[in-house]
Amino acid sequence: MINFFIHYNPADGAILGWGSSFDQAPIEGMAIAFFAEPVQPDPSTQKIDPDTGELVDKTPEETRAALAPTVREVQVAIYRELVRSDVFVLPDYPIDDKTYRAWKEYRQMLRDLSKHFRDAAGMVEASDTAPDGADPFFDLRKRLL
Repeated sequence: MINFFIHYNPADGAILGWGSSFDQAPIEGMAIAFFAEPVQPDPSTQKIDPDTGELVDKTPEETRAALAPTVREVQVAIYRELVRSDVFVLPDYPIDDKTYRAWKEYRQMLRDLSKHFRDAAGMVEASDTAPDGADPFFDLRKRLL
């Protein structure tokens, strides 16, 4: 008989993984909730109730916290934006001095974000759009608490 299961943290119900098999291996420190039917949980909006073992919706506060950007996501956005904007500070790129300085300042702001802020929300809130109007943090801004 196939078992449908969800591995979860018994302390807060946070979902670690799910699947189906004839014999699932336990994950150290995690609990397993079993289901008669296939399950496809959304860990950002659902959890396992540790008392009942049922799949339940998270509170709005828990959902916002689960969707909040991480420092790693901000670091990746910064790296990608630095790579994208490299061309604007090349010595032979056809750009006027004012725009060149704007790009240099913008790129320095990106590099300084992690020096001035240790949390993802602070870095995203302090970031600015690029001189060309691009906002590499647009998706992360939408997820701020």
